[in-house]
Amino acid sequence: MQSLPGKSNKPPTETQLKQQIKWEDQVASVICKATDKATFIVYNPEKKQFVTFQDIAERGNKAVLLRLSKAFANDQVHVWMGHVDVAGDNVSTSVYFGKVSSSSPGG
Repeated sequence: MQSLPGKSNKPPTETQLKQQIKWEDQVASVICKATDKATFIVYNPEKKQFVTFQDIAERGNKAVLLRLSKAFANDQVHVWMGHVDVAGDNVSTSVYFGKVSSSSPGG
């Protein structure tokens, strides 16, 4: 298994950047539930760092506000999302949201 380059960080406790992500379920499935937990990975290639947000929202929320370190200000980051059911038995494939420009501090 290949690891991601850079340093793995938990979401910082003191943050200045907020990144809202919204999604819609693309395919109806009997294994997709509104209570599935969403996990996000945000990778900053310029800083060679990534941050994971595990179980930060439920599938049914269809939106989340990620709080990023102010060190990511004005950088382009890559964002991925995946879901896991409540029991932890079923895991979705990840979805790549593409490059996202992080806001300036306070923005």
